[in-house]
Amino acid sequence: SDVCSSDLRDTISSWNRRHVQLQEERELKAEYRRIHDKRQELPAFAMRETCINTIAANQVTIVAGDTGCGKTTQVPQAYFDHEVAMGRGGECFCVVTQPRRVSAISVAERVAAERAERIGETVGYQIRQDSKLPSSTGSILFCTTGVLTRKLTSWAKRAANGQHGDAPNISVVFVDEVHERDVNSDFLLAGVHVVLQNTATGTLLEDERHEGTSKLTVGLLAPGHYVLMVYTHKCITNMDQADTRVVKAFDVLVEPSEIGRASCRE
Repeated sequence: SDVCSSDLRDTISSWNRRHVQLQEERELKAEYRRIHDKRQELPAFAMRETCINTIAANQVTIVAGDTGCGKTTQVPQAYFDHEVAMGRGGECFCVVTQPRRVSAISVAERVAAERAERIGETVGYQIRQDSKLPSSTGSILFCTTGVLTRKLTSWAKRAANGQHGDAPNISVVFVDEVHERDVNSDFLLAGVHVVLQNTATGTLLEDERHEGTSKLTVGLLAPGHYVLMVYTHKCITNMDQADTRVVKAFDVLVEPSEIGRASCRE
């Protein structure tokens, strides 16, 4: 109804304003400013505008960079902070996959520290049998590849069976260490391929009311953008080689001409 739609828009607007306020408060903290100055030394931080623009303009983007350039910690943050600055922070849900559970936890803790906040605020993690989930109103979630695969396949099965349920709250999927080519990452990218081929991307807004309580769900039928983050040192020295190793090896997603590319190398 028009009333529900109006309430929903007001709620989302309040989420967006809240993220702007949180960012303003964060920038006043001495700890945030100290770490922010250190972050500026990373190649990925210097390339953040290029990465943001490339991700926004393409459904699939390859981000290539050497180990330690900051692509894992800086690129997702840069995109999320951009959405906050544009007044869309409450609608932005970034999921960053990691091949191992230890890395999902440690990177999430590092990013939370860089944002001068506790884990579980705008940054969280989810691994098998353990999780500290972030805010449900705009966040960055680090998880293992298997967790995201199960999340997407579970929802897809329910949708295929005509069962109503919450769509996954995902705006952008960052598949980190994609060059490692294990079973989980291959299976995830195969699923992403199917999603891109068969599912039209579109915002799903639901307002479910049960026994006098209101449950608000904001999600996407499919993530709007996919980012493949590649380690380039020694094995990949330029973007043409990154294309060969990733795009051709996986035979995934979209035509190569439709894939955006960004380098985090100095």
